[in-house]
Amino acid sequence: MVHKILSLPHEVLHCIIIRVDPLDVASLCSSCRVLNNYIKNNRLLFKELYLAHFVSGFKVNPDRSRRFR
Repeated sequence: MVHKILSLPHEVLHCIIIRVDPLDVASLCSSCRVLNNYIKNNRLLFKELYLAHFVSGFKVNPDRSRRFR
C-alpha cells in the first residue's frame, strides 16, 4: 500500500497528511523512510499540520494551487 501512496503527487500527499491525526503521522514516519524524509523536511507541512490540529478555528485550505506555482 505504501508504494501507491508514494506515487501520488507531492501536493496531493500534502493535502492528505495535514488531515491525519498527528499521532498517526508519527506512526507513518516510523514505518516508511521515504515518507519520514518527506515529512520531516517539509516546513509548510509541519506548520499546517500544527495549525489544523492545535489552533482553534483554523480551516485547511483546499485550494493549494497558489502555493505550488
